Amino acid sequence: MHVFWQNGYEGTNFTQLVTAMGLSRKAIYKKWQDKHGLFVRCLTLYSERMAAMMLSPLVDKNTAGLPALNAFFQQFKQLLASQEPLYGCLVVKTVSAVNPKDAKITAITQKFLQQVKASIHNSLIAAQNKQQLKSDVNIEQATEFLFAIHTSFGSLSGNQASHPLLLAMSTQALLYLGQMKR
Repeated sequence: MHVFWQNGYEGTNFTQLVTAMGLSRKAIYKKWQDKHGLFVRCLTLYSERMAAMMLSPLVDKNTAGLPALNAFFQQFKQLLASQEPLYGCLVVKTVSAVNPKDAKITAITQKFLQQVKASIHNSLIAAQNKQQLKSDVNIEQATEFLFAIHTSFGSLSGNQASHPLLLAMSTQALLYLGQMKR
């Protein structure tokens, strides 16, 4: 997964996969048929892990709401401010790099992106229901805006030069959430 994450699907060759996995070509072919099969499995696993790790506070009825959204965007700010190497989001990077006619990959990426958007939307609805938001907040517009910022993190965070822009965006997202607060 990390080899694909770092290099993208097209930028990853079979020798890199063999080295990273410590398996023979034959073993990889036997288990996943080819590079595409292995990539589909890695993308599925990545999507499941990221959804469980990052989205769970946004959909949990006990934590969903404005504090969960703040924590969600704060984690990106903390990641960008750290010295850890970032690769961006494998799903978002895949959307722009892989043939859109690839039905398996498109299904995985669209499912994940829909989960992210729905999680943001549901957390905004929860915030509204908990009376954490001003009454004039447009939930649909807020969802689109926050989803766009999230997607930008996924596509640009692998480029160190874009970190100042992404830090500014995360700050703006947090300010935006603060302005919506009742």
